[in-house]
Amino acid sequence: MILLLLCWCWSDPLAPDRNEWSAILDRLRQIERREQQFDYQILFEERRVRPRVEFHAYRKYWTRREDSLRFQYERAESPKAREARVYNPRYEFSLLQRMPESSWELTNFYLKKTEERSPQAIRPDILEHWAQMFPSTGIIHIRPLNLAELAQDPEFRVISLVQDGPIWKASLAVPSRNYRGGLSIQDVEVRFDTSLGGAIRSYRLSNPNTRYTEVVHEYAAAPISDYWPPTKTTIRLYDSTTDRTPYMTRTITYESITPTKYTDRDFTLSAFGLPEPPGEETPGWRINSYLLIAASLAAVATLLFWWLARRKKP
Repeated sequence: MILLLLCWCWSDPLAPDRNEWSAILDRLRQIERREQQFDYQILFEERRVRPRVEFHAYRKYWTRREDSLRFQYERAESPKAREARVYNPRYEFSLLQRMPESSWELTNFYLKKTEERSPQAIRPDILEHWAQMFPSTGIIHIRPLNLAELAQDPEFRVISLVQDGPIWKASLAVPSRNYRGGLSIQDVEVRFDTSLGGAIRSYRLSNPNTRYTEVVHEYAAAPISDYWPPTKTTIRLYDSTTDRTPYMTRTITYESITPTKYTDRDFTLSAFGLPEPPGEETPGWRINSYLLIAASLAAVATLLFWWLARRKKP
């Protein structure tokens, strides 16, 4: 019996502290639900020193729902062309706007199959931006990038879990699966801050080729309701664990986080001036149809009362 118990603990990915790890995942899910109520604008700056010196800066905008995403970005130094990646429960698409005020061009479209999860076709296009869109809960360079999803992978392991005041320090063995079916296991040390609702304060990720990444998140001094918005993220990439100078630094400044102004209709082709695909109802159309019908009936009633009023005049 003791041997069986030891074997169970060794094979159990949540053996260090099953209840607390489940609570951490619950807090991450709550944060992601809150983030679906806001629109974000960030300034992304990337500085590379090896193998050559480079600098890039982009301005990015996004809003999302549980099953939808609207993401746009442009170069910060010369904002001419813009690109967009959008998905909703019915379909996904990519767009290009070559010049300001010009029409959007459809560059990729994918109609989903029944019960297909989002996103499918455009995920490779947005993967490099994905962790920036989940700053409080995401892990960069990991597929999928949602820790709550990662924890369901059979190769996922919680090696240790230690509390230090409001901080929970977790050592994780995290599977990274590419689109060709390849699997690698990465070591992740992550710090969750319960004073921020359980958001990720920082993490360090070691790749199999000995490269590693350090990420530090900064948050606002006060929450919006019960949500602590991020203010800045610093990402440092090193060639090896013995390096003292990163070969690349990425800085993400959150310029604006505001309650969302978008409706379901804004996650569709028609929001960009393009026709909807034929078939089933597009998200958001039903309520807009009812509003259109109601407005039409109100207009007819107004004309009718005006006509009746004119007839009654002597």
